[in-house]
Amino acid sequence: MMELLRIGLVKKVHGLKGEVKVLPLTDNPQRFKKVKAVYMDGTDAVFETEHSAITPKDVILKLAGVDTVEQAQSLVGKYLSVEKSKGVPLGEWEYYTQDIIGCSVMFGQTEMGTVIDMMNCGANDNMLIRIGDGREIYYPFVRTFIDNIDTEKKLIVINQTEDFFDI
Repeated sequence: MMELLRIGLVKKVHGLKGEVKVLPLTDNPQRFKKVKAVYMDGTDAVFETEHSAITPKDVILKLAGVDTVEQAQSLVGKYLSVEKSKGVPLGEWEYYTQDIIGCSVMFGQTEMGTVIDMMNCGANDNMLIRIGDGREIYYPFVRTFIDNIDTEKKLIVINQTEDFFDI
């Protein structure tokens, strides 16, 4: 089974000719210029990209076969993906968000919770962790607070809990 990498979320229709506005899920939206085809979330559909334009906040994307406002509207709220093997190679201490979400967070032998989302808060990324009592807390995704990340085992080992998990 092919593994997919989410690269964007269709936010809304753009114009009258089937273009869509996409929220890029990458730190470099210019990568959309190289994307030749995308997979549509929840379907087996593959769409070739006809053209793209990068704006300060979004990517305007024209997909082959999507030529009307109604067709474009049917894509709103869906994620666009590419084959993970065609994703940008990651450097040291770089991870795909989708590989971090779902990881168990451990401090020593204690499971603190599960990562349910990632958020960039300016200075650094933060993991949103759902802890055992159902509360959700943010924990900095900063190397000095994390000892190990194993995305294969879905495990993150942190080394600091003071003030983050106060009950």
